[in-house]
Amino acid sequence: MTDTDMLHMAALEKRCEELETRNAELEAKHWDECRQIAHYEDELRRATDEKECS
Repeated sequence: MTDTDMLHMAALEKRCEELETRNAELEAKHWDECRQIAHYEDELRRATDEKECS
């Protein structure tokens, strides 16, 4: 493997790590948003149920 090949491999490995980090951040954001939506749906369901019972 040449020096140039090694530099390209190192650059690719660094980019791969950056993408994995970004992916983890986006997954965490996605699940946070899903939890928030579920929370709001529960609140809406409770409010709707209370209104129907009144």
